Amino acid sequence: GATRLEFRSARFRSAGRTDVRSTNRYVDTTTMALVVGDIVGYSTVSEHTESSVILDSLEVLWTGLRRLLAEHRGTLNAYAGDAIFAVWDAEPASAGVEPALAFACAAHQYVLDTAPQLQVRSDDGSPLRMGWAIVLGPVAVSTLTRAQPAVIGDTTNLAFRLSGVAGRDGYPEIVVTEAVRNALGEGDYDGPFTVHVKGRRAEVPIFGIKG
Repeated sequence: GATRLEFRSARFRSAGRTDVRSTNRYVDTTTMALVVGDIVGYSTVSEHTESSVILDSLEVLWTGLRRLLAEHRGTLNAYAGDAIFAVWDAEPASAGVEPALAFACAAHQYVLDTAPQLQVRSDDGSPLRMGWAIVLGPVAVSTLTRAQPAVIGDTTNLAFRLSGVAGRDGYPEIVVTEAVRNALGEGDYDGPFTVHVKGRRAEVPIFGIKG
């Protein structure tokens, strides 16, 4: 149409200039707080559960989590099969990590309340569980797909890796990196725990959120 709409906000950061007619890809670098929630044991669950049943259950979970994400002013960046990936601008750091933590805690409680009502069950018959990781650091935001801006880099990789640790092998179901703990300030944490993350030579210290 002939009408041009322009959106301005002091809170939302631009993902860079996007021109669908251009072959160029614009990249912006910034600091973000990232939250990844990952279903524990999803590969085993999907092996013995009908795809339609999984889809129905995931729709219930994701719908509730999207609502909570909006309430905590986060941006849904992607679904990655059994994982949900959300981001917050973190300049200053506290502006990102505080709502990110609040979302992860609310999301964890939502899964605890909702999972027993779902048809999908873990391999041992218990309700589904999710592990949550909160990471703070520099990311590159790029219009790689020309649709949803991609948030990429080592910080994103770390968030996904740690979400695969959370809630497993005795680790807390909500874990944060040292950078997140420092940004949050004094608090009651479990740990530190040191974990080996694929692709990194040095072990990564993480902390669990109590309660």
